Amino acid sequence: MKLYVTVGLPRSGKTSWAKTTGWPIVNPDSIRLALHGHRFYAPAEPYVWAMAFTMVEALRLAGHERIVVDATNVTEKRRKEWTTRYEGAVEWKVIEASRDVCIERALAENDSAIIPVIHRMAEEWDWPCECYRHIPTVPGSLKCGYCISMYAENFNTTVKLSE
Repeated sequence: MKLYVTVGLPRSGKTSWAKTTGWPIVNPDSIRLALHGHRFYAPAEPYVWAMAFTMVEALRLAGHERIVVDATNVTEKRRKEWTTRYEGAVEWKVIEASRDVCIERALAENDSAIIPVIHRMAEEWDWPCECYRHIPTVPGSLKCGYCISMYAENFNTTVKLSE
């Protein structure tokens, strides 16, 4: 099984991309609406994510080879939940759209309520490593310390990894 997990700001185009795949989609926003009818209700979030993980597992057990998790996943903490559960099966689909573009799209759809969320998530964004499994830890690099240490034989210089 391959689990494609989106990473991107609200209104970046994650759902549009997910729909083009033709694969089953697990979308926490839809779970929220089905569960309590609101875009967000903090006390229900543990249930929302428990349902999302359960849905992915049910789709896997039903034999689906490819599954999309359509969510923002802008922090390493949120992404780690997927890599911990499905180590080796996760592929990140980063949807790069600037904060300004996402805000323009929200305004065009009369959805000004999402604008503070776009701002907050843009500030929280942790870029994945080029491997899309880790966060870059080497200044000025899009590689994480783990990947650099694993592939050190490909480098001509010694790299000191930050702790």
